[in-house]
Amino acid sequence: MWYDERGQGDPLVALHPGGAGVDSRALAPQLEALAGHFRVCAPEQRGHGHTPDVDGPITFDLMAQDTITFIETVIGRPVYLLGCSDGAILALTVALRRPDLVRRLVFAAGVFHRDGWRPGSSTASRRTSSGRATARSRHTEPATTR
Repeated sequence: MWYDERGQGDPLVALHPGGAGVDSRALAPQLEALAGHFRVCAPEQRGHGHTPDVDGPITFDLMAQDTITFIETVIGRPVYLLGCSDGAILALTVALRRPDLVRRLVFAAGVFHRDGWRPGSSTASRRTSSGRATARSRHTEPATTR
């Protein structure tokens, strides 16, 4: 697993958003700012950026295990764990599986499951008091393969 490393201090692992063409560069402005306070490591998940693709599916479970292995082998102690979007899902999964590896968790723009959403927040359309549709939105579960 390839990773960017910068700064000094307590370790902070930053997990990037997912998707085609997305890697740790998506967090570059934040990494630079955080490096003034922490030793920041930003690993790139399988099939993203510098980290090669693998045979078979790419799942959040597998990427969470990759991240756990990264923290154990590269960092070697509990970390501040920051995740954005798909990285937030990974960060939460890591924290749930291995709370002993996470000092603090920052979970930004991530959706773990929609069960906690208010009724109607993921409906196909919304109507004004006049009955006209004003917006269309649709929720889908996070992809488990890329």
